[in-house]
Amino acid sequence: MRAALDLSLDREAINQVLFDGNAVVGNQPQPPSSPYYAPERPVKPRDLARAKELVKASGVANPTLELMVINSGDQTQLGQMLQSMAKEAGIEIKLLTLEFQTLLSRQAKGDYQASLIGWSGRVDPDGNIYTLLGCIPWVFGLTFAGKQAADNWTSWKDSLHYVDYAIVAMIVAGIVYLFVRRRRRPADAPA
Repeated sequence: MRAALDLSLDREAINQVLFDGNAVVGNQPQPPSSPYYAPERPVKPRDLARAKELVKASGVANPTLELMVINSGDQTQLGQMLQSMAKEAGIEIKLLTLEFQTLLSRQAKGDYQASLIGWSGRVDPDGNIYTLLGCIPWVFGLTFAGKQAADNWTSWKDSLHYVDYAIVAMIVAGIVYLFVRRRRRPADAPA
C-alpha cells in the first residue's frame, strides 16, 4: 500500500501548485546538492496505473488512511493535494487538521496513522541525527533522577534546605568578589 501511495503522488505538480516551482522535488531528507544525497534512490515519477494495480493486488477493499496535518495554509493545502491524488489511485485519505503542539503530542504518543510535518532543511544530517538520537542519554538520566527523587522524597525533602544555603552562599561570594574587584581597580581605569 505504501508503494501505491508513493506512486500516486505527482511531486512536480505539488511543487508547481503550492511552491510556484521554487522547491526541489525530492524523496530524501537531503537535497540533491548535498554530499549525503543518495543518487541511487531517485524520485519515482507518478505512475497512476501501477498505483491502481498495487491497490487492487493488496486485496484491501477501500483502503483508508488518516493523515494528521498542521492547521496552516500550506500544510492543509498539501494535505488536500495528497488526498486528491491518492483518491485517483483508490486510496482514501482522511485529513485530521490539528494545532502544531497537539500534532507533536500525538506523534510522541504514537497515536496516529500518518503525519505530515516538515523537515529542518539542514544539509548536514548530523544536526538532525543528534537531535533525534543524542538526547536519549539525557532523557534516561533525567528519568532515572526523577524516579529516584519521587521514590526517596520523604528522606530528601528535609535535606533540601541545604541547597538553599549553598545558593545564598554563592550569591554572597559573587557580590563580595565584585565589590573587592571594584575597590582594587585604579581610579583612572575604565569601569
